[in-house]
Amino acid sequence: MGKVQIWNYNESEFIISGDIKVDNQQEVKLGVNINPVLKYKDGIDVVGCQMKIIYLLDEKQVLLYSGILSIWVEGWQGFLSSNPEDASKIAYTTEAWKEALGFVRGIIYAKAKAEGQELVAQHLLPPIEMDKFMGAVRIEKIQ
Repeated sequence: MGKVQIWNYNESEFIISGDIKVDNQQEVKLGVNINPVLKYKDGIDVVGCQMKIIYLLDEKQVLLYSGILSIWVEGWQGFLSSNPEDASKIAYTTEAWKEALGFVRGIIYAKAKAEGQELVAQHLLPPIEMDKFMGAVRIEKIQ
């Protein structure tokens, strides 16, 4: 795969629970669930990296983020012309997903900080095991 570049960003939801309470003495461990969907269509070297991210504290949702990034992927259409399997399409977009995750990590931090939600801002989206993450990506062709 070649170069990637974020072209557009569209946020759907950013909701932080207003009642996050934590004892200052306890170590905070936020759980994170990510639901990634790769969207693409023929005729353009741009893919959509759509994510829904949920932060959990004691199994209670404290943050919901969803959005989609349009990312230019060098050589995408040429790659598609070989009629690859979905697993190969997903693998080909690994660098686009890394770029998207880094961008979203920053968005969540900045928005949480702006809303005065220090607990969420201090617990950035953690490092992601890309092999495991890529195995969770669903794929959707748009007409």
